[in-house]
Amino acid sequence: MSEQPVPPASVDLWEIMRTASAVRRYRDEPVSDEAVDACLRAASWAPSGGNQQPWKFVVLRSSALRDVVTAAAHKTWDVMTEFYRLSMPEDEADDPKSRVLRAMAEHMSVGGAAPVLVLFCVQPQRGTTELQQGGSIFPAVQNFLLAARAQGLGAAITL
Repeated sequence: MSEQPVPPASVDLWEIMRTASAVRRYRDEPVSDEAVDACLRAASWAPSGGNQQPWKFVVLRSSALRDVVTAAAHKTWDVMTEFYRLSMPEDEADDPKSRVLRAMAEHMSVGGAAPVLVLFCVQPQRGTTELQQGGSIFPAVQNFLLAARAQGLGAAITL
């Protein structure tokens, strides 16, 4: 599998947003603590419902811990494919659904190979629904992804 090209680092927000993509093929290179900290700092600046910032971030560098999360993601994928009756398309199928399914399956097979995984966790808050809590984490995730892109790092919202 070839590397997915990531544009170079940039400080131009418009360029960062225009060139951001979900990078799901990773280099076997370490990511510095400073780079991860900058992404987490950007995530912590995100708006949230009720200005509660109901999140915690868990950084996984240990391959053993990444393997545990990857195994759980694989089990979730298995449940999803069975529940939604998803089957792998023929290799020659080029419709959007087939391309997405193949990309998802490929990513599930290599996602845990990223040098760092970050779990975005939502803390339950009184007076808010699960939908509100879930919606509050996405601006933090987007800030994290944009900060990664600004540093020339690839990232994706899913494993």
